[in-house]
Amino acid sequence: MTRRKVDRGARLSRIIALRVSDSYYNRMQEMVAKSNCQTVGELARRILYHEKVNWYHVDARLESTAVELAAIKRELNAMGRNINQITHHFHG
Repeated sequence: MTRRKVDRGARLSRIIALRVSDSYYNRMQEMVAKSNCQTVGELARRILYHEKVNWYHVDARLESTAVELAAIKRELNAMGRNINQITHHFHG
Protein backbone atom coordinates (compact mmCIF):
# COMPACT_ATOMS: atom_id res chain seq x y z
CA MET A 1 0.00 0.00 0.00
CA THR A 2 1.46 3.34 -1.01
CA ARG A 3 1.46 6.51 0.99
CA ARG A 4 -1.27 9.02 0.32
CA LYS A 5 -0.12 12.04 -1.70
CA VAL A 6 -0.16 15.30 0.24
CA ASP A 7 -0.91 18.63 -1.37
CA ARG A 8 2.28 20.72 -1.59
CA GLY A 9 0.57 23.68 0.08
CA ALA A 10 -0.61 21.59 3.03
CA ARG A 11 2.74 19.86 3.65
CA LEU A 12 4.72 20.98 6.70
CA SER A 13 7.93 22.08 4.99
CA ARG A 14 9.08 25.21 6.88
CA ILE A 15 10.82 25.10 10.25
CA ILE A 16 10.18 27.77 12.86
CA ALA A 17 12.41 27.55 15.93
CA LEU A 18 10.88 28.63 19.20
CA ARG A 19 12.53 28.72 22.61
CA VAL A 20 10.48 28.38 25.78
CA SER A 21 11.41 28.02 29.44
CA ASP A 22 11.52 24.62 31.12
CA SER A 23 8.48 25.45 33.22
CA TYR A 24 6.40 26.42 30.15
CA TYR A 25 7.57 23.30 28.27
CA ASN A 26 6.50 21.13 31.21
CA ARG A 27 3.16 22.94 31.23
CA MET A 28 2.77 22.21 27.50
CA GLN A 29 3.52 18.52 28.12
CA GLU A 30 0.76 18.47 30.73
CA MET A 31 -1.55 20.13 28.18
CA VAL A 32 -0.69 17.41 25.63
CA ALA A 33 -1.62 14.72 28.18
CA LYS A 34 -5.03 16.35 28.75
CA SER A 35 -5.83 17.17 25.12
CA ASN A 36 -6.40 15.45 21.79
CA CYS A 37 -2.88 16.40 20.58
CA GLN A 38 -0.20 13.71 20.31
CA THR A 39 2.95 15.86 20.58
CA VAL A 40 4.06 19.23 21.88
CA GLY A 41 4.70 20.33 18.29
CA GLU A 42 1.14 19.50 17.27
CA LEU A 43 -0.19 21.44 20.26
CA ALA A 44 1.99 24.45 19.35
CA ARG A 45 0.76 24.32 15.72
CA ARG A 46 -2.87 24.21 16.80
CA ILE A 47 -2.36 27.15 19.15
CA LEU A 48 -0.50 29.07 16.41
CA TYR A 49 -3.17 28.35 13.78
CA HIS A 50 -5.99 29.16 16.25
CA GLU A 51 -7.43 25.68 15.74
CA LYS A 52 -9.70 23.97 18.23
CA VAL A 53 -7.99 21.88 20.92
CA ASN A 54 -10.21 19.42 22.80
CA TRP A 55 -9.45 19.27 26.54
CA TYR A 56 -10.25 16.08 28.46
CA HIS A 57 -11.31 16.34 32.09
CA VAL A 58 -11.75 13.39 34.45
CA ASP A 59 -14.07 13.86 37.39
CA ALA A 60 -12.58 11.93 40.32
CA ARG A 61 -15.94 11.82 42.12
CA LEU A 62 -17.44 9.60 39.43
CA GLU A 63 -14.51 7.18 39.31
CA SER A 64 -15.68 5.05 42.24
CA THR A 65 -19.20 4.94 40.78
CA ALA A 66 -17.82 3.77 37.44
CA VAL A 67 -15.87 0.97 39.15
CA GLU A 68 -19.00 -0.19 40.99
CA LEU A 69 -21.06 -0.11 37.79
CA ALA A 70 -18.42 -2.20 36.00
CA ALA A 71 -18.55 -4.79 38.79
CA ILE A 72 -22.36 -4.93 38.63
CA LYS A 73 -22.22 -5.34 34.84
CA ARG A 74 -19.74 -8.22 35.23
CA GLU A 75 -22.03 -9.96 37.74
CA LEU A 76 -25.08 -9.54 35.49
CA ASN A 77 -23.16 -11.03 32.56
CA ALA A 78 -22.17 -14.02 34.71
CA MET A 79 -25.82 -14.53 35.76
CA GLY A 80 -26.94 -14.35 32.15
CA ARG A 81 -24.35 -16.96 31.17
CA ASN A 82 -25.57 -19.29 33.92
CA ILE A 83 -29.20 -18.89 32.79
CA ASN A 84 -28.19 -19.64 29.20
CA GLN A 85 -26.31 -22.76 30.30
CA ILE A 86 -29.29 -24.03 32.31
CA THR A 87 -31.67 -23.32 29.42
CA HIS A 88 -29.34 -25.10 26.99
CA HIS A 89 -29.15 -28.11 29.35
CA PHE A 90 -32.96 -28.47 29.57
CA HIS A 91 -33.45 -28.05 25.79
CA GLY A 92 -30.81 -30.68 25.07
